[in-house]
Amino acid sequence: FPEWSQETAELCVKYRNDGVVGMDLAGDPSDPDYGPKMHLHKAAFDYAHENNINITIHAGEAEGPKSCTNAVDDFHAVRIGHGYHIIEDELIYTRFKNEQYHLECCPISSYRTGSVKQSQKHPLIRFFKDGLNCSISTDDPGIMLTTIFDDYTEVKNIMKLSIKNIQQMNLNAA
Repeated sequence: FPEWSQETAELCVKYRNDGVVGMDLAGDPSDPDYGPKMHLHKAAFDYAHENNINITIHAGEAEGPKSCTNAVDDFHAVRIGHGYHIIEDELIYTRFKNEQYHLECCPISSYRTGSVKQSQKHPLIRFFKDGLNCSISTDDPGIMLTTIFDDYTEVKNIMKLSIKNIQQMNLNAA
């Protein structure tokens, strides 16, 4: 709802001392309002940034690596929900590693949505091993019917990252 974005940013500023920690934008790039009304989101995120509100943008999941740089450059994101497709562009990948933008990875969701193919090694493994600032999250638990424990189990048993690795990613998230 781009029409609500400015009001949401204003509420974030108003309630920042009462527990609001940031503002997030997620959406479907195939939605007809995605492009034409993006300026409404942009103005709201500019306002949030000017008022020191933390910003997360979901990018690099349904769209390519450029969506991640757009999130950072145009919307002031310091956290990216997903970001898997940065592995397709070494310059963008290196930038994210050097500048330490946080990547919130949702392993089970990424397989179920098809943003990561079951046949490929999950980008989270490379992110972590290369020292990118990343963490494990769960995406839409009510829709995906998952819990964070399910994602931790996937990461430990299938991706073969250790409990210590998972703990480090939790610290990264904090």
